[in-house]
Amino acid sequence: MSSSHPSSRSLGYGRVSTVGQNLERQLDSLKQAGCSRIFSDTGSGAKADRPGITALRDHVRPGDTVMVTSLDRLGRSMSGILGLIHEFAEEDVSVETLDGLSTDPRKPGGKILLAVTAAMAEVERDLIIERTNAGLKSARARGRIGGRKPRLTPSQEQAVLSLVDGGQQSLTAIADDFNISRSTLYRILTRHRDKSDPGPAQRGTGV
Repeated sequence: MSSSHPSSRSLGYGRVSTVGQNLERQLDSLKQAGCSRIFSDTGSGAKADRPGITALRDHVRPGDTVMVTSLDRLGRSMSGILGLIHEFAEEDVSVETLDGLSTDPRKPGGKILLAVTAAMAEVERDLIIERTNAGLKSARARGRIGGRKPRLTPSQEQAVLSLVDGGQQSLTAIADDFNISRSTLYRILTRHRDKSDPGPAQRGTGV
């Protein structure tokens, strides 16, 4: 890292989607890469249900590097991954993978990777909103909108979760985009959290 951050650290993060997957392999690789501290999660819930990533976000400081075995370990959706990368970038924290990808603007390709991920995040967010609005417009044309707000389809719920993971819109804005109440949005998040929650004994913590 740059000399402007003499006390910069390498912090690791590992994640598996299910209890049966091998988290230890990721943790061992991150230790071998020289990470001073490693955070981890088991499960594929929304950002609020990932204590490891929450602790990491609270722990990083300007000049740090977050190390992962691959970018997909940062989240379950592209919007979530890209949103997290840019959240770190705004705090002068770079993300690096063990195979050489880096968002550090001082390293070869770092600025390009940041620019590309920013563009991808914007395109994906716009596409999700466009698809959702098209679906709502079609439903209104068939007379299905009105009175009690409708229940979302599974694909719409996945779009909601992707936007929440991305962290670039408020929950109120997401609820408005999908024509649902905040209480309905909270029920969706709670239901998916309960499905993916492996229980207190299995949740990832800082190592």
